[in-house]
Amino acid sequence: MTWRRRIALLPAAVALVVGLAAPAAAAQARQLQPHTLVVQVVPAMAGVGLTLDGRAFTSDARGVASITVAGVATRRLTVSVPPSRDGLRFKFQRWTGGYGGEEYSPNRTVRMGGRVTRLVAGFGVECLVGWRFVDGNGQPVPRSRVQSVVLKDDTGGRYQKPADGYHWLPARQVVRDNSGRVTARPLAYSVEGVMVGGANAVFRSQQRFRPTPGASWTMSLRFYEMRVSVHDAVFRFPTGTAVQLRSPDGRVQRLGLDERSRASAGRLARGDYQLKVQGPGVSWWTPVSLSRTQEVELELLSWLDLGAAVLVGLVGLVGLPLLGRWLQRRGRRATADSAVADRDVLERAKP
Repeated sequence: MTWRRRIALLPAAVALVVGLAAPAAAAQARQLQPHTLVVQVVPAMAGVGLTLDGRAFTSDARGVASITVAGVATRRLTVSVPPSRDGLRFKFQRWTGGYGGEEYSPNRTVRMGGRVTRLVAGFGVECLVGWRFVDGNGQPVPRSRVQSVVLKDDTGGRYQKPADGYHWLPARQVVRDNSGRVTARPLAYSVEGVMVGGANAVFRSQQRFRPTPGASWTMSLRFYEMRVSVHDAVFRFPTGTAVQLRSPDGRVQRLGLDERSRASAGRLARGDYQLKVQGPGVSWWTPVSLSRTQEVELELLSWLDLGAAVLVGLVGLVGLPLLGRWLQRRGRRATADSAVADRDVLERAKP
């Protein structure tokens, strides 16, 4: 090959070398390009700690945390749950955004692509709340009388808690709307039940509360009075010494009767109860459905009633046969007297 031809081929060779080196150079440039990760903490909180491949960064007062690294890579990202404070505690719920989509663990991988990668770290918030109880007149009801409290939040979640002490309840929940926006939605609660003696002392969903740190909710309970009177089953005079009251949960209490055989049980929640008389005689459990203040009349089958029944039975067993024989004799006598009278008439009628 002549030197002139070699010189003619030189531009093509240079172009080939440049063409082969360009992708490698571009790839090397991308590896050196800075990439920024921006994390929005919801709800916005300052001082939330994060680490990206071991490098720490924190959120500012707006809840925004950012870090810049060089090159495209898949990295390990971790967020720390903030410590509890002032009756509040936090629980990590979800990651949103990035190439990995939704994640529900505080630890995840994130692919750093483009100049900026944006993520949302959502935390649920719980509040420490308690409650107290009053009746319809505003008078306190001892917590010892209440067995449990049943609550329902806006999302349909149900919670059964003891009557005493303070309890953690979710106050905010991370949600994502149709537009993709992530927010911490505040929750409200309705009182579904306050169980007293196995009966519900409230009407469902009529009392609502929003949790705030250290709050003490006042729950109004509906109580009714049951007035009981006892009388003899047959002769109707007042009788009995006491009344047993069985609550819907099976517990039994004793109500003493006064001189007029009356008793009263106040502060009873609406529900199905049973009553039984104690006294000189025989009684039975009587069901009572309590939905208002009401009076209940009970009967006691006394020994006197039973004695009278036995006496009537004996009279029936002994007296009826005697009465039957007496009626039979009287009938025969009347028949005989009628026959004699007929003969006398016939004798007088003869010529």
